[in-house]
Amino acid sequence: MTSHKERQEDWDRREQERTVKLGEIRGRVLKGIKTTDDVRIRIDHIEALRFKPSEDLNNGDTIKVTIEKV
Repeated sequence: MTSHKERQEDWDRREQERTVKLGEIRGRVLKGIKTTDDVRIRIDHIEALRFKPSEDLNNGDTIKVTIEKV
């Protein structure tokens, strides 16, 4: 019988094998963004994506967005 940790590691490994990196982009923050703000990303032919950043972003900070097929 396998432990929960072993099953989780096996699942994570299989998930990574199925993930294909499609590309990445970098951009600069133009206006400060707080952790309470919604950040929206729009890509043609893909539904709008939203998230709240885990830390504040200041004017001039650089961010990187990675797109993967899962």
